[in-house]
Amino acid sequence: MEVFPGAAPEIRALFTLKETIQREAINAILEGMNILRNRDMLFTSVQAVRVGIHVRRGDIVNDAAQTAHGHVAATEEYLLRMAQRTQRRYPSAVFFVLSNDIEYCQRLFREPNFIFVAGKAAQVDMAIMTFMDVMVMSVGSFGWWSSYLSDAQEVFYFKDWPRNGSEFARGVAAEDYFLPAWHGDN
Repeated sequence: MEVFPGAAPEIRALFTLKETIQREAINAILEGMNILRNRDMLFTSVQAVRVGIHVRRGDIVNDAAQTAHGHVAATEEYLLRMAQRTQRRYPSAVFFVLSNDIEYCQRLFREPNFIFVAGKAAQVDMAIMTFMDVMVMSVGSFGWWSSYLSDAQEVFYFKDWPRNGSEFARGVAAEDYFLPAWHGDN
């Protein structure tokens, strides 16, 4: 089933981010590419495949009510597996990691082609993700909307969300929430 049947172009047009936000996002991406060049990485902005990884943790792991309702954070195994799989498929992948727990991500992802985006406004983070070629989502609506509004050729999501048997899972049908072209992987 298509999300918002027939209305995707109109919705994307309505949710176009302001030009100033888009410029700030592009500058953050270029900054990341410059960091890689300074690390003697061989990538250029032309040949690199930009991979966005959105990792929501914060309230998902620290709020007992969220957990009781059925929210579950994407596992480390899922995040690492998706990064490795994407790296194998796209050897020139540059990963832009956006999270509400960037320290956790810095401990998890240790390869030199990972750029950790921190200290930006939420709308800039979203804009950065809309410029990605590939998106790896963890959980939640922020990553969902960023992926929906992007031109990403591939989108991956954590399919063990929400927790099986939970109140939340009883109210969410994955086939209605995730786009048919997106890939569930856990």
